[in-house]
Amino acid sequence: MKGILTESATGDICIADGRFAIGESTSDVAERLMLSAQGDFKERPLVGLFVAQHIGSNGLSPFWCGRARRQLNEEGVPAERVSLSADGTIVIE
Repeated sequence: MKGILTESATGDICIADGRFAIGESTSDVAERLMLSAQGDFKERPLVGLFVAQHIGSNGLSPFWCGRARRQLNEEGVPAERVSLSADGTIVIE
């Protein structure tokens, strides 16, 4: 998917030649969705996965993984499966 690019470290919008930088934004969309909580996007209050609440827990519930897959697909990020790897990384397939 094409969209406005952001800096992953700061969240700032990338500027190129005095304009917004446009490019492949699928990973940006997935990252924003994972980090946001429900209610962060006022125009779509049910969007947001707030993965930070699961840090240090016993893992992700299967319900969270299904909700993540559904929300990713709704936002244009192709995802057939969302799971947690052995090292604690969220895997989007």
